[in-house]
Amino acid sequence: MNFIVACHVLQYYDNELAWWFNCGVQIFICISGFLYGQRRIDNGYSFIKRRFIKILSGYYVCLLIDVVLLYIFSDQVVDIKDIILMVFCKGTIAGLGHLWFVGTILFCYLLTPILSQVYEFQNRKNFKIEFFSFCVCLCIVVQIHLPQFNPIWILCYICGYSIGKLKLKDEKWLYKASLLFVPTSIIFNIVKIYMKYILKITLKNDALNSLYARYGNYVIYYWEFHCF
Repeated sequence: MNFIVACHVLQYYDNELAWWFNCGVQIFICISGFLYGQRRIDNGYSFIKRRFIKILSGYYVCLLIDVVLLYIFSDQVVDIKDIILMVFCKGTIAGLGHLWFVGTILFCYLLTPILSQVYEFQNRKNFKIEFFSFCVCLCIVVQIHLPQFNPIWILCYICGYSIGKLKLKDEKWLYKASLLFVPTSIIFNIVKIYMKYILKITLKNDALNSLYARYGNYVIYYWEFHCF
């Protein structure tokens, strides 16, 4: 939460450090997946129904109040199309920009019963390959057919969910993993700071920038693959 507040405050002042704190949403999604990964889901429909009602009830109340207030007090014209899109958690209107992530949360909840069922087959011989293929196919489908969702955020949820499942199997796993990932994260950030602010190395080529972004995606795929 502190990272999210710091990011928005620094963005307001156009401070470069804002982008170093721009990881609050990813952390939140990972934590959510981690917690749900430790829960047993016997009825997927009931699980989704309860979560959707819990989130959308407050979401629609906020939307209704905002539309009324804009109509009464604002000169800004609110497009009916934008309101309809927001009803389906696609896009936002003035005053509710901070609710942009609700659709992503609901999408992750839809995935949770599926992940729970997928995990039931973890003892299968080819489970690692099948799970890896599932993650890649899911990201391709999201990228092509559901562009409003960021595939990396979906993978963050899957990562958190996987870690939660692994914790159930081995309590010491998190400690072992932290010995690897915490120092690695620190080292990579030090290298990034050195390259960007001291050597002032930037990727001016669009193809290189695209390759760099895709490399980050593949790193997460690889990590997911080896979680199991």
